[in-house]
Amino acid sequence: MYAVMKELVRQKYSRLIYPEHPRALDYDRERTDFRPYYPGGGGYAGFAYNVGYTTAMLQAALSSGG
Repeated sequence: MYAVMKELVRQKYSRLIYPEHPRALDYDRERTDFRPYYPGGGGYAGFAYNVGYTTAMLQAALSSGG
């Protein structure tokens, strides 16, 4: 992910990065209202984790100069 972000920064990519298929975390699976809609599931905690991880990788790539 870090290498991908470095390349996106180098190319001055300014469009959307969307976490389309987040994995289900234990927190998601333990919820009574959890509904996996595809293999591997996914839920709010998985989505939040993916957004946070992507943001961290983007910040690291930006601080390294691309």
